[in-house]
Amino acid sequence: MKQNKSEEFAIVVFSCDKNEEVWPVFHHCLEKYWKNHPKTYLLTETKKYKEIETITINVKIDYWSKRMRESLQMIPYQKILFICDDCFLNKPVNKTKLKKGLELLDRDNTASVNMEIIDDYTDIDCGVEGFKKKLYHSPNYLVNFLCGLWNKDKLINLLSDKDCTPWVLEYEQKCKNFYYYQTVGDKVISWFRDTPGTGSAIRFGKWSLEAKDFAKKEKIKIDFSKKGFWSPDYWNQFKRISIMMDKTKSIIEEEEKIIKQATKIKNDNQTILEELYNQLSDLDKKEEEFYKTTIKKKKE
Repeated sequence: MKQNKSEEFAIVVFSCDKNEEVWPVFHHCLEKYWKNHPKTYLLTETKKYKEIETITINVKIDYWSKRMRESLQMIPYQKILFICDDCFLNKPVNKTKLKKGLELLDRDNTASVNMEIIDDYTDIDCGVEGFKKKLYHSPNYLVNFLCGLWNKDKLINLLSDKDCTPWVLEYEQKCKNFYYYQTVGDKVISWFRDTPGTGSAIRFGKWSLEAKDFAKKEKIKIDFSKKGFWSPDYWNQFKRISIMMDKTKSIIEEEEKIIKQATKIKNDNQTILEELYNQLSDLDKKEEEFYKTTIKKKKE
């Protein structure tokens, strides 16, 4: 499908080797629900998938942002749909609304247009039907990597702060003063199931319980044996991790506060030292002048 210049973009599926059984499912749904879809790339560590052009960079999950930065730099498109590998399409893409989303990316300083439907009372009208602009004090994520249209350079910029996991970047929400937009109303892209926050097929490394019904509906075979299925026990574990992250964030904030105080004390002390130095210099000058005057008097 030939795209107009203003509409040119690529689909970028971020993944990892351990999710290789997910790739055929994603590809099946992409071909079924998005006829003549744009150029598609798969980002992973070492393995190749013959149906989608694959970019591989072998780093650990702790360096996910590094892998994404370097992979994205190899993609010759400025606009991308950045989508997680387990967002299995389940309905045809709304191409009319998609075009509007792509046009929003042309606005000055815009980083992304989130495709996940999230109700947020703080969102404001942006003049384009079906979309709203997100505010920085929004209770929901501005930086959201599940599925969204992105300005590639701005995404790389966001990924450049540190080498870390995607969850750390989403948690920290360092938005760089870019603009972020949110899809509202009718979906642009619908995937798996549409419950906000739980709409993808993999949860905490395990298959969602609904994946069996999805496979049956789509008439595709999925190997569930490697990952197993998610259960509430994993949710409890996730909550414990979240509590630990909150505590860690508090510690970091306290450390930053102490560093700021120490810096202020250092700067204040530097100011005091400079004042003392100036006073000593004045005394030296007065002392020198005194000796000169005394010697002059003795000579007289």
